[in-house]
Amino acid sequence: SGGEGSADIAKTTVAVLEAGLAASAAVDAPVSLGAQFAPVSRMHRQDAPPAIGAEAIAAALEAGPQVITFNQLQSHASAAGDMVFTLGTAKWDGGQGLYGRMWSHGEEGWRIVFDQIVLR
Repeated sequence: SGGEGSADIAKTTVAVLEAGLAASAAVDAPVSLGAQFAPVSRMHRQDAPPAIGAEAIAAALEAGPQVITFNQLQSHASAAGDMVFTLGTAKWDGGQGLYGRMWSHGEEGWRIVFDQIVLR
């Protein structure tokens, strides 16, 4: 639990994580995204039921695009630095959209607790 102690530090830390995720998702999206989810988390994709928990998220990721290009546009953090919301673009072969992602700082460090892509 806890956080980074400030919104600015949290946003900077998560920006580094988002950049690493963007680089690895451009090679293998299911593995790179799957590794960032918290044990208790949700993933939403348009026209699909929510994926809740590690097993459902892994299956949904495998059924989705294998390569995704993410570009973070903005982020917002809690004052305590324990939660960060990121917003950006997502592009893959045959589609594109906007993503919203909630990162939470817990015992395992920063992990994604919510991830959604809305098609554009």
